[in-house]
Amino acid sequence: MKILCFVALPVLLLVSCRFEKREESAEAKVDEAVEKAEPAPALPSFDVKNASSLVGQKLEVVQPALEAAEIRSRVIELDGVPMIMTMDYSSERLNFKVKAGVITEVSKG
Repeated sequence: MKILCFVALPVLLLVSCRFEKREESAEAKVDEAVEKAEPAPALPSFDVKNASSLVGQKLEVVQPALEAAEIRSRVIELDGVPMIMTMDYSSERLNFKVKAGVITEVSKG
């Protein structure tokens, strides 16, 4: 009986430690997944009806919002290079000057 206790006790200790390690590794995996998860995209910090709030925003973010609001727009200067444009005047259209994908200036017309 004593021999059985000497053999069974270490085996039980090893098995119980093994289960604890599995639980720890599962928790570690969850923590790692949470750290790697990207934050939810923030709501836009601009108002499409306020042209001055568009300065400093990325063009690729602003354009879909303008389309959804049915506001016409165009890029008149891209990275310092003037773009070809018509000379018609539209008081509701927004004109953008863009540098490195960011709106640097907004005008109407």
